[in-house]
Amino acid sequence: MPLPGLFLVRYDRAGDMLPELQGELAEAIRVASRVRPIAIVFFLGDEIGSVDFAVPRFWIKMIDDPAIQIGAMGMVTRSLAVEIAAKSFGAASRFRRHPIEIRTFTDEREAASWAKHFLLAPLSLHP
Repeated sequence: MPLPGLFLVRYDRAGDMLPELQGELAEAIRVASRVRPIAIVFFLGDEIGSVDFAVPRFWIKMIDDPAIQIGAMGMVTRSLAVEIAAKSFGAASRFRRHPIEIRTFTDEREAASWAKHFLLAPLSLHP
């Protein structure tokens, strides 16, 4: 973590995102979010053109956990299908009354900068 509460996660293949491989990440998020809402940026490799249905289900369960505070999620991708999946996830999180800021990017630096700004904003500005 380059900044406390900022998670930069790189997935090279679609299989890397499967829920059964997220144990360490999930635990680190659980611990870090005890202090304040955290931000995650997922960097998706160019060969990732879609998202398995198990992935958003896993993250919905994560945000449903009252002990976990995820305030922002960004995805760096060049895939339109992944971008649509991210927007659908954002709609699902709002429907479930979880005010998570979700954005997609094509530029890694822009995504990391956005997430850092989220974390450095005064806590009163966080949802």
